[in-house]
Amino acid sequence: MRAALFHGVWSGAREPPLNLFQPHCKVSSMAELDKPALRAATQRGEPLADFTISFADGLDFTDLTRQLNHLADDIFVHDRPYYTPSCRLVVATKAALEREFGWVIRRAVCPSGGYWWEVVVEPKWFPIGLEGCIVCIGLTQPGGNDDGQPFEWK
Repeated sequence: MRAALFHGVWSGAREPPLNLFQPHCKVSSMAELDKPALRAATQRGEPLADFTISFADGLDFTDLTRQLNHLADDIFVHDRPYYTPSCRLVVATKAALEREFGWVIRRAVCPSGGYWWEVVVEPKWFPIGLEGCIVCIGLTQPGGNDDGQPFEWK
């Protein structure tokens, strides 16, 4: 099993999850944000979706990151740039993607074994107030918060 990138939490249910916000697990200075829905998802073994989000040039990327982090407690946007200054790595539940972006994903068998995310419906919208600020979003495969396990949502 791989360790998840989301503050050192194991994404699989076979290991007990760590406290998401212990100081020794800090990955980002945004670690003080409380994200109980993400914590609960990892505790029940739900695979989280990792994706990237790219902002339009010339905007305040720190402020946009803050706005996205305050949308919901099942989305976490890392505040450090991801490859380019305008790009961020995001961790979210499947439900958050559908609710906030109209983006529908599902678990599918990966040809090399295990499971990965498959896009059913591409993102349809961006959160209110962020229209025009986001250039693109896309899944990372495999994400650091997904160890390839199957999962049934209830």
